[in-house]
Amino acid sequence: MAGLYDTDIPTPEYVATAFAARALHLKGEVLKARVDGLPGPLLSLFSDKLTVSGGVVEYHIATAPKKIELSGDGTYYDWETGVGVVVY
Repeated sequence: MAGLYDTDIPTPEYVATAFAARALHLKGEVLKARVDGLPGPLLSLFSDKLTVSGGVVEYHIATAPKKIELSGDGTYYDWETGVGVVVY
């Protein structure tokens, strides 16, 4: 059986978000729904594999990503988390 989500290349508005997640030592992968009606895109925070009934299941803990807008000099800093992103 196929999964409900696939990893996807982040669209431009979520690239900085994925980098910020990785700076926080989170997974930082963008997940795209394979089935209509499911929320997406999602940002994977953690993933692992689990054995259930003799089969291996991969799962992700994910959230709706926040769009991060870089300032004119290509930087972003989140004062709540202390995470910064610089694009050059």
